Amino acid sequence: EVVRLSGPREQLPLGGPRRQTLSSSSMSGACIAEYTARVVVTGAAGRLGGKIAAALRATGRHVIAIDRAPEPSGPAPRAWDEYVQCDLAGAYKGDARTALVEAVEGADAVVHCAAWPGPSATPPPAVSLELGTQAARSIGLETIAPGRILRDNLAMTHALCDIAVEARVRRFVFSSTAFAMGWSHATSGPQALTPKYLPMDEAHPPQPTETYGLSKLLCEEALAAAARTASSSSFVSLRFTNVIKSENWAKLPWPAPTAEQPLPLVFWARPLT
Repeated sequence: EVVRLSGPREQLPLGGPRRQTLSSSSMSGACIAEYTARVVVTGAAGRLGGKIAAALRATGRHVIAIDRAPEPSGPAPRAWDEYVQCDLAGAYKGDARTALVEAVEGADAVVHCAAWPGPSATPPPAVSLELGTQAARSIGLETIAPGRILRDNLAMTHALCDIAVEARVRRFVFSSTAFAMGWSHATSGPQALTPKYLPMDEAHPPQPTETYGLSKLLCEEALAAAARTASSSSFVSLRFTNVIKSENWAKLPWPAPTAEQPLPLVFWARPLT
């Protein structure tokens, strides 16, 4: 996981429910008010956004979930306090923008997970064709065209960023990907990760080899541009590797991670020459 920080550094860390004491000369004492931090989580119907929304709500935050899918139903505990169905790819205008503006208004933070969450399975090749169809099903390649992944992921992030800055949201957290660094599912050939030096750090130049990684890198750059002028908002991008649901951990070729023994981060790369 690579973290990229930008924006104002003086921002206070986002807390959970906290007490504020409001005093007034016309009052004989103090008025105590409970304030609950409001957090918008996009892509909340997905595997990463849903887990983040549930974790935030468990700590007492008021979670506003946003997803293009209808609100999920079922026996699972509710992971949010409000649910807004909105296609962020079209949120630069019309009803989608209105819905997004209303959802973000008054929020303390935004966690942006909504995206086409993986490389495309269609040419130009997003991953090594040697992986085959079985590997493609395991990885979960997207069936849409690479150009749409590029267009939609950037459009979603740009629209949400503009609205968040306008609403003076204090913290914007972006779910990026190691694919933006150049990581891929290929273990050899031109699409394999080829670091310029090791260990890779934040100063290492990004070198995506497919459209999904490129889309996330462009989203990072859009947020970095906003951070240069946003006086009330700070931004952070987290570059995740593959996200696997906890219910699928038993299928991994190693023991499931625990808090005491977390799974080490593993990359594979072409040898440096």
